Amino acid sequence: MSDAITNRHAGTVALPEAGEGVYLQFDVNAFEQLETAFSAQEDHIAHIMKGMVQMKVSVFAKVLSATLKGETSKVMPYGLKWEELTDRVMDALCLAIHGRTAAEQKEVEIEEINKRMMDRLQGIEAHPQAAAILSLMSAGQPVPEQDSNPEKSAA
Repeated sequence: MSDAITNRHAGTVALPEAGEGVYLQFDVNAFEQLETAFSAQEDHIAHIMKGMVQMKVSVFAKVLSATLKGETSKVMPYGLKWEELTDRVMDALCLAIHGRTAAEQKEVEIEEINKRMMDRLQGIEAHPQAAAILSLMSAGQPVPEQDSNPEKSAA
């Protein structure tokens, strides 16, 4: 997303296609409105994100009603492709929650996953017995029971 469209400090994403000065912002009022609108959902943020990705117009309408700031007489998706509108809304949401755009957040999460995988891999290499057990488990093989009393097996 272009920095001309994203204002990180204000947590806004411009939507000039909807009209001059129109932007998206997940502020406290928007979050409160959406929490109320989707109160039947256990995790309303996850529900919103899923609904946006699935292009559910009812979700779009409620999200835009809560987050769209400025005057517009245009009808959604404001001349944008639905995917472009979804990207802008997701950027506004991620800016509010994480202080970064959706693409930047995705990169951070991928880096975290890669780090966890490398940490696990290094841990497995340092403990060959654990690696063997994990290998058996992933292959669906039974894991042999080990004697929990090492003194007993030494006798």
